[in-house]
Amino acid sequence: MKNLKTIVKSTMILFVLICFCYACGGNYDDVIKVNEDFVKILEEYSESLQKADNAKDVAAAINDVAADLEKLAPRMKKLQKKYPDLKSQKDLPKRLLESEKNMEKVGENLAGSFMTLVKYIADPDVQAAQTRFGKAMQSASM
Repeated sequence: MKNLKTIVKSTMILFVLICFCYACGGNYDDVIKVNEDFVKILEEYSESLQKADNAKDVAAAINDVAADLEKLAPRMKKLQKKYPDLKSQKDLPKRLLESEKNMEKVGENLAGSFMTLVKYIADPDVQAAQTRFGKAMQSASM
């Protein structure tokens, strides 16, 4: 049950980050680039989970996404400091609007991929990887 709470918490943080990426306005090219990188990381994670057919593969997929998020987190933190108004702006840049469909697709694929994760959640390596993932998500969040 605790592991399921970790998954739910991590997923909620993920969606907060997605909202962060879409809540910007103006011509924030650096934010757009981070958003594109974030989408790519999630696409790769979803694809890895979909291909996984054992606990070792699931743990590897989770560790890979955690490593990618650990690398991306400092860039996200920097942007949060650079653009403190990102949360309150309502007009989305055109490029973000255009990429919204990609994010929706990734979100749908990722939601489906979690069924694979749940199958192996009792595995100690998967649990350790999930803990690392949760920490990586927290380091990237506001």
